[in-house]
Amino acid sequence: MAEPGAVDRIRGLKRFALSADVEGCLVYIRQFWFKHCSLLLYDKRKRAFTGRITLAEWYGGEGGQILTGSWLLDYDGDGDRDIIRRVIQRAISMNDNHEAQEAIDESAEVLLWRDGRFEALPAPNEAELVRRFPIRSYW
Repeated sequence: MAEPGAVDRIRGLKRFALSADVEGCLVYIRQFWFKHCSLLLYDKRKRAFTGRITLAEWYGGEGGQILTGSWLLDYDGDGDRDIIRRVIQRAISMNDNHEAQEAIDESAEVLLWRDGRFEALPAPNEAELVRRFPIRSYW
């Protein structure tokens, strides 16, 4: 049993077709200050959820945070929805002089819809994807 107030909100946001047999279901979860949005894959033939993909997320603690944002769009021009996923990771550590050092890493990933599932591909030009698909951090 969860402690009172542990989960502030779980909500279904939207449902849409990814193919004739698979639906995408957007689900939002907020727990304390942690925020998360998943894309659940529902196979109508199997009558079951068969996959989950993180689309957006904000979590971390005093030593660092991770921010994820995604776009659902037809990236490769085949008429199917694909995913561009962006991640910013922030870490704070202490150097030898006991001074805080901040490190920020930004990345991008392409997930193409193929044969009823999303397939991660190496980003063709990660720096260009980072520039074209910005997510705003508050650091």
